[in-house]
Amino acid sequence: MIWFDAALEQDVGAEPLRRGLSTLLEVNCDAVKVVHDITEMRSDDPATCLIDSRSGEAFSQIVSIYLTIPVPEGGILDGASRLAKLLQVRLLLADDESQDPYAFILLSTTGSMTKVEVDAEELDLNDRYVVFEPTGNSAST
Repeated sequence: MIWFDAALEQDVGAEPLRRGLSTLLEVNCDAVKVVHDITEMRSDDPATCLIDSRSGEAFSQIVSIYLTIPVPEGGILDGASRLAKLLQVRLLLADDESQDPYAFILLSTTGSMTKVEVDAEELDLNDRYVVFEPTGNSAST
């Protein structure tokens, strides 16, 4: 079952992702598999992180976290916030409470959460997450 998808502000290697998820999920590092293609996934792996690295620009590394173990308490926002702290990288998550497909939650490396919008045209036409930072400025991402 998919737990969540997130766009990472900068590329994180497979090993830091494996260690971070291992710590977050409280499982042995060997229980976390990191793959780059969905065909590499196995249904009996406790946790799998599927990485889609696109252009190398900010927020272009997309990770999808799949679990066959129980989902940690606290929900997606808590888990993603803890992962941002562990990896020391900001994460962008879809805002599931909003009907707006361009509404996201930006999770900082300290665990704080900020609701943000992304540039609709950039996302639709170029598959790029350009975040409108809370100050109203656009951050090319």
